[in-house]
Amino acid sequence: MKYNMKRIGLAILTLLLCLPTFAALKAVKNNKTNKWGFQDPKTIRTVIKNDYDEVDPAHSFIGSKDYAV
Repeated sequence: MKYNMKRIGLAILTLLLCLPTFAALKAVKNNKTNKWGFQDPKTIRTVIKNDYDEVDPAHSFIGSKDYAV
């Protein structure tokens, strides 16, 4: 019985340690990160561009489409 409890505990610990790996693989599958686990620069640029597009140009120099990079 003692052996089985150790085995169950080890199995649970292994699953908990593997959760970040599963999350990283899911993020890569959803194209949130590149294959090394870092966020893809194209995604970052898209997010920044979308943030600029949402700002009202009349109230923000940075948000103006004439000056946005």
